[in-house]
Amino acid sequence: MIGDIQDDRGEDAPVFLAGDLARYVTGAVIPVDGGVSAVTLGTFATDVVAAAEEFVAGAST
Repeated sequence: MIGDIQDDRGEDAPVFLAGDLARYVTGAVIPVDGGVSAVTLGTFATDVVAAAEEFVAGAST
């Protein structure tokens, strides 16, 4: 479920990055967008798989 701006104001990411466990995070982009990018990436991945299946089907004929 995509979050609502009132449900998550993006406070968790800065709190996490200020903590000790953040030393394991290097060179990462951490989106704070309520899950919008997760939905977009999921759709993109589905489209890529469908295109690859069409390509393979066309190559085998």
